[in-house]
Amino acid sequence: MRIAHKFWIGILMMAATPPPALTAEPQMKLVGTAMFADSTVLDQPASVQMTVEGVGTIGDDCLDASAGRFVAVYAGELQPTSGDGARTFEASLAPDTPAIYTPGGCPIHDLTDPNVETVKLKAWVTPTTAACNHVCRDDHCRAACASAFAIRGVGELTFQLLRVVDQQTLEAGAFDELWGMLTFTTPVDATDRPFR
Repeated sequence: MRIAHKFWIGILMMAATPPPALTAEPQMKLVGTAMFADSTVLDQPASVQMTVEGVGTIGDDCLDASAGRFVAVYAGELQPTSGDGARTFEASLAPDTPAIYTPGGCPIHDLTDPNVETVKLKAWVTPTTAACNHVCRDDHCRAACASAFAIRGVGELTFQLLRVVDQQTLEAGAFDELWGMLTFTTPVDATDRPFR
């Protein structure tokens, strides 16, 4: 009886213990300047994606592991700010699932000595009439823009290189604050939708 009594007390204690909190907060903030083709500062929200590509030693059983190539994608919502000219937007970015994968799409869980080679920024904003006027110079372009999926912006980090990182940093996207620059120029259809 005493053993059974202790067993049920243990079960009740486990049930009353809340599960560990998940780290839902992104660990990276992207800030910087975002503008349209005519140099007008972006004044509406946008979806933004940062893609990190590099090379390292991959220990996972992936068909393309021997090449050592990896990709990590982080995404979030860009919000315009009323700051100075050097900081017109900010966006909290969270890692994709899986956080790191090969170019062939195989998830990577064992990556050593990763070296970052490129960091690319892409963003997509709703093609409002005002936004289309900022990227188009003729009526044909404006008509195509009005029915487009989005207006795409591209860019890069302005001074951080992120050359040498570790697997844990890549998985969590723990890059703190990064500075970037985006320019929105091209109306695109849904095949250019955000995320990989």
